[in-house]
Amino acid sequence: MSLSDSTPPRSPGDWDLPTAAELDRMLPQFDVVDILGRGAMGAVFKGRQAGLGRDVAIKVLCKSAIQSNKGVNPIERFKQEARVMARFDHPAIISVYDFGETADGQFYLVMEFVNGMDIHNYLQHHGGHLSQEYALSITAHVLDGLAYAHGFGIIHRDIKPANILLNQEGRVKIADFGLMKKIGVSEDESNPGISATGFALGTPFYLAPEAMESGSILDHRVDLYAVGVMLYQMLTGKLPQGNFKLPSELRPELDVRLDGLVQHAMEPDPEQRYPSASAIRADIDQIVSQPIAKIKSGADEEDVPVTAPPLSLSLPEIKLSFSLPAINIPLLGRSSGKKSQDENEGEGGSGLRFYGLAIILLLVIAAVAYWLF
Repeated sequence: MSLSDSTPPRSPGDWDLPTAAELDRMLPQFDVVDILGRGAMGAVFKGRQAGLGRDVAIKVLCKSAIQSNKGVNPIERFKQEARVMARFDHPAIISVYDFGETADGQFYLVMEFVNGMDIHNYLQHHGGHLSQEYALSITAHVLDGLAYAHGFGIIHRDIKPANILLNQEGRVKIADFGLMKKIGVSEDESNPGISATGFALGTPFYLAPEAMESGSILDHRVDLYAVGVMLYQMLTGKLPQGNFKLPSELRPELDVRLDGLVQHAMEPDPEQRYPSASAIRADIDQIVSQPIAKIKSGADEEDVPVTAPPLSLSLPEIKLSFSLPAINIPLLGRSSGKKSQDENEGEGGSGLRFYGLAIILLLVIAAVAYWLF
C-alpha cells in the first residue's frame, strides 16, 4: 500500500533525500513504508516487494552529498557496493536483491530486510554492555562474515556496532559495505580513502592507525582492529581510548584471556596484529570451549581452567590386609552312582568331620609320644 502525501515534511538535516511517499512513487514495484535510518551519504527505507511478498530495505543516495564530495565519487562507490555485495552469499552478510536508478536520477539499492536492530541500539537496550557469552557469539559471526569477504579480497573498512544487525532470531548480519575497498590497493583518486577535506573515511574510534595515513596501502587487518574495538565496547560498555583499562579490570567476572585477545586485535602495528579473522575466531573458540572457572584456595582467588588437574594430589589407597588362598582337601572314598545334591553335601560334610577328627587324634598321639619319649 502506497503512502499518501501527508508524510511529515523533511527536516533541513535531510538534505534532498526523498520522503517515503516520494520514493514510493519512484519505485512502483515496491510499497515503501517508512525511513529506517539516515547516514552521511543517504538513507535506508523499509519497503515491501509486492510481487514476491517480502520485506526489503531500500538504500538511496543523497544528491546534495554526491555533488559536495569532489574527492570521493559516491555514485561509483554505490555501484561498487552493489556489485560486490551481489557476489556475496554468506549468512552473516546482508544480501542484495537489486540496484538501479530511477527516472529522475535517484540511485537505489534493494537489500535484505533485517527485522531487529543494530548492535549500537542493542547495547543501549541492555545497559551499555553484553554478557561475555553474547559478545563472543556476535563477534564470532562477524568474524565468519569478514573471513568470507576477505577471501574475495574485500575490506569492509567500517566495522562498528551500528553496522552489525541482529534480527529477532538472533542472527547476525554485517551491513553497509559502502566504504569497502580491495585488499592491497593504495588509496588514490580511483579508490579514495581520504575525503576532499583530508579526513580518513570511516568512524574515528574504530579506525586502525594505518587507515588514517594518507597514501597507505590497507589490508584486511584494518577490519580486525575494528573488531577488537567493538568487542571491547560490547564487553565493557566503553570505548578503548588513551591508556584504557583491560576488560577484566572493568568487569572482574570476564575471562582474563579476553584481555590478551583484545590487545592482540588492536595492536597499533598491523604486523603485530592477528593475521586473519579466522585466527581471532580460533582464540574465541578456545575461550568458549575451555572457560575459566573461579576457584578459591584459602583466602586467595585464582583463575584456573576447568579442564586443569586439581591443585592437590592424593595417593591411591593402599590395602595392607590380605587373605590366604583357599586350600581344597579332596574327598576320598566317593561312592559310585548318582545322588542328590543334599546327599552329596551330607556325605561331604560327614567325611570332612571324620577326617578332621582323625587328624586331630593323630596330632594328640604324636604330641603325647613326643613328651613320653
